[in-house]
Amino acid sequence: MDNSIVGTSTMPLSATHFNISERIDGDTPVKLANKNGIKTTDIIKINQKKYERKVKKVKLSARSELDIFEWSKCGFANNNYWISPDADKLPRIDVSQVSREDFIMKYEEPVLPVVITGCTKDWAAETKWNKEELLRNYARHKFKIGEDDKGNPVRMTFKYYMYYLETEGFKDDSPLYIFDSSFGRRGKPKKANVEELKRKNLRPKSKECLLKDYKVPTYFDDDLFRFTGENRRPPYRWFILGGERSGTGIHSDPLGTSAWNTLLVGHKRWCLFPPSTPRKLIDPKQKDHEAVTWFTCVLPKLLEVHEGRNKSLAEEYGMIEALQRPGETMFVPGGWYHVVMNLDFTIAVTQNFCSPTSIEQVWLRTRNARPKLAQKLLSKIIRFEKSSTDDDGDTEVSETESEEDGADVRRLNVETAKRAFSSSAANATKVAVLGAAGGIGQPLALTLKQNELISHLSLYDIVNGPGVAADLDHIDIDGKVTGYTPDNDGLKHAITDATIIVIPAGVPRKPGMTRDDLFNTNAGIVRDLANAAAQYAPKAHMAIISNPVNSTVPIVSEIFKKHKVYDPKSTKKEKITVVGGHSGVTIIPLLSQTSSNFTDDELKALTHRIQFGGDEVVKAKAGSGSATLSMSYAAARFVNSLLRALKGESGIIEPAYVRSPLFESKGLEYFASNVELCHDGVGKIHDLGPLNQYEKQLLEAALPELKKNIAKGVDFVHK
Repeated sequence: MDNSIVGTSTMPLSATHFNISERIDGDTPVKLANKNGIKTTDIIKINQKKYERKVKKVKLSARSELDIFEWSKCGFANNNYWISPDADKLPRIDVSQVSREDFIMKYEEPVLPVVITGCTKDWAAETKWNKEELLRNYARHKFKIGEDDKGNPVRMTFKYYMYYLETEGFKDDSPLYIFDSSFGRRGKPKKANVEELKRKNLRPKSKECLLKDYKVPTYFDDDLFRFTGENRRPPYRWFILGGERSGTGIHSDPLGTSAWNTLLVGHKRWCLFPPSTPRKLIDPKQKDHEAVTWFTCVLPKLLEVHEGRNKSLAEEYGMIEALQRPGETMFVPGGWYHVVMNLDFTIAVTQNFCSPTSIEQVWLRTRNARPKLAQKLLSKIIRFEKSSTDDDGDTEVSETESEEDGADVRRLNVETAKRAFSSSAANATKVAVLGAAGGIGQPLALTLKQNELISHLSLYDIVNGPGVAADLDHIDIDGKVTGYTPDNDGLKHAITDATIIVIPAGVPRKPGMTRDDLFNTNAGIVRDLANAAAQYAPKAHMAIISNPVNSTVPIVSEIFKKHKVYDPKSTKKEKITVVGGHSGVTIIPLLSQTSSNFTDDELKALTHRIQFGGDEVVKAKAGSGSATLSMSYAAARFVNSLLRALKGESGIIEPAYVRSPLFESKGLEYFASNVELCHDGVGKIHDLGPLNQYEKQLLEAALPELKKNIAKGVDFVHK
């Protein structure tokens, strides 16, 4: 971290901020509902009976599983959720001292969260967003505080909500929370009693005026989703206000978007997790999805250091805690999981956005989840690019075009957007299948032909490679298909410029054959193909299917080492669902980490079937082949995951047999476990997690056999 751009971790609080809450040195919060003793009823009249009827209806609608009297049954109001400022390790930067370019380079591109100070310097919200002013301006407006069982919004009149916080919310386990995305939409405000407004000196205003009280921080104002139009894009900005213990449960932002959250009043506690964190670990099944429940029930388990381990799960997976203070803006990169809880009365605004830096990842996810929206975004970007470039290459846009796209044109990097959206860039990926005419190769090639991330499918085999290619080329799916045999340097042409090379080549296992029998034939085939790949495609990502995988992966690695082009991030194999290795006792199913419970007999029977599933298929096919179709499917799935990761999508975790540090101390260079894929290939290699006693026994039995398999492959290259 460049200390020159890290600002102070504490920002002076203005008088406005102190109207609601303040902190003193140390860990103890000093809560001040308001220093001047102003209550909601001092500003506007509250009809008690009407209030009771309204709040009961709202509570039952927002959480129908709870009785009106059960909202405080857990006693969470008695807990202290504040953390020491020392626990906050997130860096701070000052927006006036760090340029946009430095922010992108140091935080947005490497996908790292950061807290930004100074964004609210010229905001009217600094003085307008407090209890008294908001009540005077918006007392009769209805804000969204949740959804009912059918997904319909549940709204509450603001004056009743503020009165609720004073009379009930302070004792509720998880208080009602204003999280309103409609505050910027046009609409007529509800008519108010003019005489009462005059008497109380109130000013009727539209919620739309809240938009005028703040402006998007300079780092985030180039939001490409503006091109879809204000009415077409998903909800993306929220006015948020609530009391202590309210908040949002664990989640990552939709469609891979990033987010910024600026706090005007109060304090928020954050926990953030990198995209590679297993979702089921941080979001287990529990009675509700409330933030306070997560901090009470889930976080303590993540912070616990189990016997035999030197780190907690929170440390292992890179959890970051932060205490957000008034005037600070939190940047949450796309894909990061986060949970947020208010520690006192808070007022904030937050927006999701898609910048030119993250457009590829966001568009890929949008294409899968919202294809029509993705197409709209694509057409608008292309239209903008075509119409806004003059003869000198400068970009401009007409006033009509700007209004139609829903925003003024800011700093859109046309080349970035053009690369991200053009089919030639988004799909410009060559994948080579070596052994494409075999029992695995043909169905694998058929499956890959349907993958829109592949622009060129290159097929090679000693016979029938061109025939398989010709057959696939008749399928009416875009993409080039070529076929090669050894003639005329066919292998060289097949793999040159390939991004991924998949090797299913070799003979299948037949009844009575051992994996040693397979090794004698397939080792030489894999060696020769690896030699060619090291010469003509040294940067390609290698996915090895040829058996015995426990030995063939080390063969490929050793060949690449001999050619001095070895990169452990580039060695992959097919998708698997277990850890350890690929055959017999080296396969270790981690059944204890599932949600199912098994008897001892069921556990042993299921483990044996998983370990020797290949034998089952070989016997069933009675000599006509091995598990070719399931392996083809697994390989195709893994290739698709790898392609998505290479395109910049984060949070993709697959089991893979790779060069691994997990058991290097025991002499094993390779091991299969969960691996986070990234733009370089292999990213973070996860450990095995908690094992039960039976799985520990399986591991002890697997290691010696796996060590022999690896040595066999390595020795084959060097003999």
